[in-house]
Amino acid sequence: MLDFGKPENPLWRGLYFSYLRWLLPVFGTVLCRIRRLTPTFLSPSNIYPAQRGVALKMQQLNCEDVRTINLLGGVMSINYARKAGA
Repeated sequence: MLDFGKPENPLWRGLYFSYLRWLLPVFGTVLCRIRRLTPTFLSPSNIYPAQRGVALKMQQLNCEDVRTINLLGGVMSINYARKAGA
């Protein structure tokens, strides 16, 4: 599963979340010219468990060979697992 992540490095996480919160909506407004079309769904969430939480959930579901591959310093991540017994 490829998904957005939460970088573990506090400085990188702060820069990335600032980009999502402040710059990305500006780019969306400039490019789309309609504010409501800006990608606010990409705003950082305190609810989403990110890569570590997804890996934990996969383990709780008895998946095997659970792995996380962080890309771009954790901005994106690939969570991998196999169904038990498969």
